[in-house]
Amino acid sequence: MKKSDASAWSQFRRYRNLGVEFAVAIFVGAFGGYKLDEWFSVEPLFLILGFFVGVAAGFLNFYRLITSEEKMLQSEKRNQKTDKKKDS
Repeated sequence: MKKSDASAWSQFRRYRNLGVEFAVAIFVGAFGGYKLDEWFSVEPLFLILGFFVGVAAGFLNFYRLITSEEKMLQSEKRNQKTDKKKDS
């Protein structure tokens, strides 16, 4: 397997996991809201709130991934520049 193929599969797995994490966050938030609705006998209130909390948690995970990827890319660019200066 080529290095670029391995990198492509690595990125695929990372973003697939992000999608799964997003879906699970929504499900957990909605399910928790549903159970709170049952406990407090308030029909759609906590279900809706839980759904939005899950969506917010999913977007927070997405934001964390994007910022970590950006930092990693900046670090790689910085390392490439210093390597070029050392070679010169």
